[in-house]
Amino acid sequence: MSLNDPALGFFHQKSKVRVVSIALWCLVVFFAFLTGWAAVDAGSGTGGSAADRVPALPILQASTFVLGFGTMLIDFATAKVRGDLAGWAFLRLVGTLCLGLAAGWSASLIALREFPIWWLLMMVLSIAILCIPAGISRLLRHREREQLRVRSTFRPVPATVTNVQLVKEMDMLKHKVTVSFIDDAGRRRWHIVRTQHSGTPVKIGDACRVQFDPARLRRHSSIVVSFA
Repeated sequence: MSLNDPALGFFHQKSKVRVVSIALWCLVVFFAFLTGWAAVDAGSGTGGSAADRVPALPILQASTFVLGFGTMLIDFATAKVRGDLAGWAFLRLVGTLCLGLAAGWSASLIALREFPIWWLLMMVLSIAILCIPAGISRLLRHREREQLRVRSTFRPVPATVTNVQLVKEMDMLKHKVTVSFIDDAGRRRWHIVRTQHSGTPVKIGDACRVQFDPARLRRHSSIVVSFA
């Protein structure tokens, strides 16, 4: 059944959940923008505390961070439905909060005829942070397409497992497996792949198969290893 099937609950429909997630993150940026603007107004005034000068500041601050953490939890809980990685939720929280606050500070300082160079730099950095998930996702999709091309184009050659190590990556146990094979020019090459710890155990000396693009051997994605 498709994740977009109307028979599923609202929070199990990929397209709808994605729209809700994007809308919530935009609200976080908006509230952070208002908080940054209000903070500059409170800091530039005189007399009394910051809350006295801008009574809405504490409310905006509390609303921004409550909304931000709430959106992060929703993003985390719906990551599987949206086809995303749950770990990106915290990165988006940092990026959206910094982007909104920096934009609010910058806009308010520009209105006061000041040039907010440091806050503009933070805006650029925040945008870069928010682009990381999309960039890595695009890289992974390119790698998958490349491996599919190699599988469908080139014949497999015999290979041997020469080393197996248990490693921990992003709180997940994986096997770091080194395989050895002979390329079309008769040279012996070694290639490292990572397999799931819970999968079929791989031992040193096991036989496997390797498919590769002879013209792109320097690219990791142009070598595909099959253990079955």
